[in-house]
Amino acid sequence: MLYVIGLSDNIDVNTRPSAAGFETTSTTLKWWVLAMVVFPEVQRRAQAELDAVVGRARLPTFADALRLPYVRAVIKEVLRWRPAVERGMPHKTAEDDWYEGKFIPKGAACMANVWHCNRDREIFGDDADDFKPERHLDAKREEVLPGPRETNGEGHVSFGFGRRICVGKHLANDSLFIMTARILWAATLKCARDENGKELPPDPNAFVDKGIITFVLLLVDQLGGIAELLVCSQPAPYNSVIGPRFPEVHSILAEETASFED
Repeated sequence: MLYVIGLSDNIDVNTRPSAAGFETTSTTLKWWVLAMVVFPEVQRRAQAELDAVVGRARLPTFADALRLPYVRAVIKEVLRWRPAVERGMPHKTAEDDWYEGKFIPKGAACMANVWHCNRDREIFGDDADDFKPERHLDAKREEVLPGPRETNGEGHVSFGFGRRICVGKHLANDSLFIMTARILWAATLKCARDENGKELPPDPNAFVDKGIITFVLLLVDQLGGIAELLVCSQPAPYNSVIGPRFPEVHSILAEETASFED
């Protein structure tokens, strides 16, 4: 069978995945940094795990992932607590449908309320609004648990649902793991202080909507073009202080950089 792909199809195939993956991962990393500043006890526990498993003579690698359950649980909780795209990716119904007595016609644009789904108290409990990485761990806090069935085992629905779940979720999880593990290993993230030494913690409930996931998808069908506007919800600007955790950080990072360049 021969498929003919036009210019608009090429734009959709090539632009949508790359733009979505880049912006959502970077947005999640921004929320992760804010969480480390706002919840220093979480940061300290993750760093203690890194010290016990990795030590301070080398950087964390992907081979360490299975032995760093708390570091991975923190990532899952950030994805649940602050989904990058709160209303999810829009999809179009392929046929007429009914849901809880409501008629949904063929061709309707459907968007999931990811923010609300990630805070469903029947799934996550009465503390669903709280930032608690341990909710993703077993009773001994030694292993990451499979997420609830309703979350496709992820512990959140930020990657979407069913057959249309994000195809880049493994890349996103791996990228977030290696970035956050290495930041925690090398640095301490703290609140900024005013001239009197008083901490100036950022507001975790302050949002700004922006990002390159403001794009138009050109879908060619008998109905013509459909424009979709999506934005990433990112933390409002704030000040923080980031410094090395121990004296050897600079030399180890320099050696890593040199080996990478070679």
